[in-house]
Amino acid sequence: MPGAVREKLKPAQSYGLTVEERAALENVVRQAYTVPEAAQILTVTAGRTATGSIVACGTANARRSDGTMSEARLFRAEGVPTAWGVPDFQLKQMAAANASSIEVYAACRDLGLV
Repeated sequence: MPGAVREKLKPAQSYGLTVEERAALENVVRQAYTVPEAAQILTVTAGRTATGSIVACGTANARRSDGTMSEARLFRAEGVPTAWGVPDFQLKQMAAANASSIEVYAACRDLGLV
């Protein structure tokens, strides 16, 4: 979006997601698709911010009704720690949904995740 102010992001420390964290992230990313159960995460890289949040960037796609796979779309998500351990992830950006691919890439680059 021309003239939009970009969120100031700082590099995150590399972080390996637990099985539970990855499942929570996949659930949030899938919800961005028309048929969530047809979506899948292809790649993901995660980091932990200075405030303790978990940030993740990656690619996802989904199976179309004709059986072919859609193009991979970049995404960026952030998870805030919760009392029960699994972060509450929010999808911050998804290419072709609420941001362009270059905007998502730039944010992930700023976080040090690409």
